[in-house]
Amino acid sequence: PLPEQEHRHRQATNPTTIKILAFIKSLPFTVLSIASIGEYNKNYLIYPTHTMNITQSYNGTLKHYLYSGGTPCDYPIDEACEDTGRSAFLCPCDKMKVVRLYTSGTNTLWLESTSPVVTPSGTYNTITIMVMHPEDEDMNALTVGQTFSRGEIMFYEGKDGYATGNHFHISVGTGNYSGGKYGNGWEDNDNDAWVLTPTGTTLKPEQAFYIDPSITGITDDKNLNFITVPN
Repeated sequence: PLPEQEHRHRQATNPTTIKILAFIKSLPFTVLSIASIGEYNKNYLIYPTHTMNITQSYNGTLKHYLYSGGTPCDYPIDEACEDTGRSAFLCPCDKMKVVRLYTSGTNTLWLESTSPVVTPSGTYNTITIMVMHPEDEDMNALTVGQTFSRGEIMFYEGKDGYATGNHFHISVGTGNYSGGKYGNGWEDNDNDAWVLTPTGTTLKPEQAFYIDPSITGITDDKNLNFITVPN
């Protein structure tokens, strides 16, 4: 048998291996295997609140169907957390940064992971999250470029704009925030709803977030099939 070092060298220089690796590198995302999850240090994207209490899903008849049913589309949820107070949005991955703050209408902010994350959708990519309704005091406390580490409080839910109660309006997508026809993270679709437009694709929340039972308790998941983070 070949010495281990020589065996690895021949594998690495095999023409077929080189072609496969070049193809994988050309993909806009990496499909994960069990081995690759370990390689990427398990930077799982975790649901960002202590309580899941979704009051409107992405197909909600109150308004969200305009987002998910239009072109382009995203898949927002309204997360009201545990009570009528103002609960925290926690950094859901190893590190996230604030990339845009919008305060000219309904307060809205965009967050990006600083490195690729693992999601239940089976992709390994950077993630952009758009959140609406934080109060002015939270928006004023944030700065573009500010970073947070996993589990840190980033801001609190609010009811800025036309919201009738404190909640987060959350949309998620792969890639960076600067997609869409305006290049600034969102655009109005053919239903006149302003949707997240990252450089990748928008994800349904159950495709984006794992549930960590040690962090998040579930009150109402609106029958979305969230899965538990792997051990």
